[in-house]
Amino acid sequence: MTLIAVAVVRWHLDDVYHTILALVLAVVIFLTEKTQPPTRTAALLLFGVLAFAVYRLVLGLALLRDA
Repeated sequence: MTLIAVAVVRWHLDDVYHTILALVLAVVIFLTEKTQPPTRTAALLLFGVLAFAVYRLVLGLALLRDA
């Protein structure tokens, strides 16, 4: 859900590359979570990706607010 929010914010900022990247990551995470339980390494990687997504979301919202 966070990556979808990042995609929407990036779309409003006319950042097509990061919009597509966020949507692709959301689909990959959604599909892999259904097929197999994550290992410890995968869970740490997922946490890192989601932390970075939250950072990009906050940064994007700040840019939208200033525009």
